[in-house]
Amino acid sequence: RKSPHPRAGVQPAGRYPPDPNHDTAPRSRRDSGCRGGRVIGETDRIGAYPVDASVNPQNLAATLYETLGIPRSANWKDVGGRPYHVYEADPITGLA
Repeated sequence: RKSPHPRAGVQPAGRYPPDPNHDTAPRSRRDSGCRGGRVIGETDRIGAYPVDASVNPQNLAATLYETLGIPRSANWKDVGGRPYHVYEADPITGLA
């Protein structure tokens, strides 16, 4: 029997997960070396501002790079040949 809609059963582009057997997100975190379920730092009474162990996106990137084995001394060069550090921030202590 033909479907009443021409695209019935076709999953839209960009939808997650693309198929029922797709589980790369849990596997990628599990295999990354980062331990999940950790609380890092402390916030004020209403959770608006950090009181202890303030971190930023650069710290998260440094944690991921260190976990992947990329040394702090690693750098890349732009088209002019100028070197740039891959990361300079400190990794998040207790996460990696």
